[in-house]
Amino acid sequence: MRFFDNSAINRVYVHASLQMLADAVGGVFVFAFLLKAGFVTWIVFCTLAAWTLSRMIIRKTVVPAAKRFGLRNCLIFGILVEGLGFLVLSQIHSPSLLLLGYILCAAFGSCFYWSSFHSMISILGDADKRGTQESLKQAISALIGIVGPLLGAFLLVHFGSTTAFIAAAIIQVCSIATLFGIPNLQIAPEATIEPQAAKNAWWIYFADGLRAAANFYIWMVALFVVLGQNFSAFGLVLALGGVIGAIMSLGVGRMIDLGHAARAKQIATIVMAVSIGLKAYGFNTPWIAILASASTAVALPLWGSVMMSRVYNLAQKSACPLRFQIIGEGAWDLGVATGSLLAAGLAYFGFGFFWPIMLGLFGCWLGYVTLSDDGAKVHP
Repeated sequence: MRFFDNSAINRVYVHASLQMLADAVGGVFVFAFLLKAGFVTWIVFCTLAAWTLSRMIIRKTVVPAAKRFGLRNCLIFGILVEGLGFLVLSQIHSPSLLLLGYILCAAFGSCFYWSSFHSMISILGDADKRGTQESLKQAISALIGIVGPLLGAFLLVHFGSTTAFIAAAIIQVCSIATLFGIPNLQIAPEATIEPQAAKNAWWIYFADGLRAAANFYIWMVALFVVLGQNFSAFGLVLALGGVIGAIMSLGVGRMIDLGHAARAKQIATIVMAVSIGLKAYGFNTPWIAILASASTAVALPLWGSVMMSRVYNLAQKSACPLRFQIIGEGAWDLGVATGSLLAAGLAYFGFGFFWPIMLGLFGCWLGYVTLSDDGAKVHP
C-alpha cells in the first residue's frame, strides 16, 4: 500500500500543509497576541466562546452555498475570508471594536473552510487506507508545528504583529493554488442525515470540543502566561513538541488500517488523559509546563488519527458528508464554547486554570465512549 496512489487526496494534503503553516505562523499566536495587546484573560476566553457560538449561526449558510457553488469553491471562499481575518487581527494593538471584526472574519472563514475541507476528505479519501492517510496528515501537521511557531515568534518579536499576521495571510492564500486540480465536488440538493448518523456526529464532535477547549485553547493561554508572555519562549516550546509529534504520528494510522482500531483508541485516550493531567497540575511550574506541552505533541497525533479516521468513514457512509460534518462541527463549537465560558467565569472570579483544564478529562472520557466502532451506535 502506497501513500500516493490517490492524486486528489494528495492535492488536498498539499493544500492542507500550507494551511497548517499559516495557522502555525499566525493562528497559534492569536490568543497570546490578544493577551499581549492588553485583553484580560476572561475577555480572551469570552472571545473564543463568541467565535464558536457565532459559527453555529453562520454554518447554516454553508449548505445553500455548497449546493450553488460546489465544495471546492466554498473551501476557497473560506480561505480568503480567514486570510482577511489575519489582516484585521494585525491592526489590533489594544482593546477595540476591531476584535469584533476579527471574530466575524474568523467565524465565517472557518465555517466555510472546515466544513468543506472535512467533507472533501470524506468523499475523496479511501476507507481502507483512512488511518494511514489521516496519520500522514497528522505527521505533516506535527512537522509544520516545528517550523511554524519558530517563524511566527521570530516575525512577532523582530518585525511586529502586522508583518507576522500578513505573512500568515499570504501563506494561506497561496494554499489555494493546489486546489484547482481537484474536482469541484457537488452535494445532493436534498438529503436527510439519518437520526443515528446525526447522533453519532453530534456526540463525537461535542466530546472533542470539550477536550479541545481545555487541552488546546485554555492551555495555550495558560502556557503563554506561565512563560512570562514571551513570544520567543512560547514558539520554542511549541516547536519542541512538534519534533516529538512528528515521530509518533504514522504508526497509529497503520495500526487502524490493520484492524487494531480499538487498541489505537485505548492508547490515544490514555496518552491524552496523561497530557491533560500534567497540564492541570503543572501549569504554574515552567519545566512541568514544557513537559506537558511535549506530551500533547504525542497525544494529539494519536487522538487525531483515531478520531478523524472514524469521522471520515462515518461521513462517507452518510447520506451527505457535508451535512454530516455541519451537524458535528456545530456540536464541536458548543463543546468549545462550554469550556471557554466556564474558564471565563472562573478567571473573572479569580480562579486559576486548574479546573478549566481538568474539564478536558471529561471530554477525553466521552471521546473514548463515542469513538466506539462496534456497530452503528457510537454515542453514550
